[in-house]
Amino acid sequence: MPDDFVVGLDSMSMTISKSLAGFRDIPQGAHFLWVQQPNHNSRSGYWFVTRGPGQIRMKQWDKFNEVLGDVVSRFELREQTEFMASLYPELKPYNLSETSSKSPSPVHPSHLGERPQFQWAYTPTQLWRTLTDAISTRFLARITSKRDVEEFHVDSMDCVKGEIRPTRDLTGITCDLDFLTAQTIRDVRALGLTSHVSNDPTKLLLALLEYDDTNDERNRAGPILEDDLVAELQFTFISGTYLGNSACLDQWWNMVLKIVLRATNLVASRPTLLSRFFRTLHAQLFFTEEFMEAAGENAGGSAADAVGPKADRLLYLYKPQMRSKLLKSLVLCKKGLVEEFKSINSGGRVMGVHQGELFRVWSELLGWLKMVGWDITEGDMGDGEEQERTSEDREGAGGSDSEDDDDQPVIVELDEDGREVGLISFRD
Repeated sequence: MPDDFVVGLDSMSMTISKSLAGFRDIPQGAHFLWVQQPNHNSRSGYWFVTRGPGQIRMKQWDKFNEVLGDVVSRFELREQTEFMASLYPELKPYNLSETSSKSPSPVHPSHLGERPQFQWAYTPTQLWRTLTDAISTRFLARITSKRDVEEFHVDSMDCVKGEIRPTRDLTGITCDLDFLTAQTIRDVRALGLTSHVSNDPTKLLLALLEYDDTNDERNRAGPILEDDLVAELQFTFISGTYLGNSACLDQWWNMVLKIVLRATNLVASRPTLLSRFFRTLHAQLFFTEEFMEAAGENAGGSAADAVGPKADRLLYLYKPQMRSKLLKSLVLCKKGLVEEFKSINSGGRVMGVHQGELFRVWSELLGWLKMVGWDITEGDMGDGEEQERTSEDREGAGGSDSEDDDDQPVIVELDEDGREVGLISFRD
């Protein structure tokens, strides 16, 4: 890699002062390598899944197309492989913060004050595993529509499959992301809202999991599994926040607000899936709070954003009204879960092991939210509803109750060719 690039692997990133040879001792599981050129806003990277030690993966910077690509020369590939023993000491350890001592330190630096030490987030490696444990090569091939590859390229410019855009990436590398739950989200949106709680998408999710049509592209890689749904939530969060990819950020918010926090009927039918949704969401909000840097001109925040998770993170700055919607959805989800568990008890049934684990995971999420300022654990949710109203009053129009106010039409300025002014053109 050239000098002065920003290079990231999973939860660590660095600006290279001299050429970077690579990384070593990468543990088993899903990983994300990304790069950013000096004075550029866009980023690109590769998802890959390691199966064990000893596997070598090689990429090199393509100066012409300005992307991180494959090593074209077979001779160079063979030469680098043969000299791996001598090159090995120059490679950066996978996690520098965990190599300085035999006993790894918790992920909570002392300046952050008292923080609960979650078992799933005790070290950066454990936290990353929690953020990506459902992502597999099979899933990556499905969502990127790339077959017969070991590393899956994603970019800041990637968009949703079928979306019409004014410009195309001339390198041919930018892909069209094929989200599994896109239709489910559209179906939920069409249902609208009841007077008390959003329509539950559980039936739509179960239909998706039970859908088995070999003629459908979504089923060519095999049936859709619970892992695939959780993996989509994980993939969109990492790709969206790391690359600033708007398609992934939109999909993540849609999944959280329209699926994860509405599907409370899963308590009875698939409690393990709902538990995994909640654990992933908790890990993502925790990661955003503790590891993501402040972004944008409003990095200092305001009095209106003083309560709850830090509003100066990209996840919330992307569409500020979503933060208040998240609180509202959490309140409604709590109500739905209370009703589900009451139904189990009133019916004379005994809470199963998986439902007990679901209750524990949800309670852990609520406990952490209370710690950062969103207390929706008291009584019959009155405190949470008051926080929600206060938050929305402070945020003004951004806190509207309209389900799709973020999708309303806007007025844009067009150039002489009929294109929106301000879009990036690769022809210039």
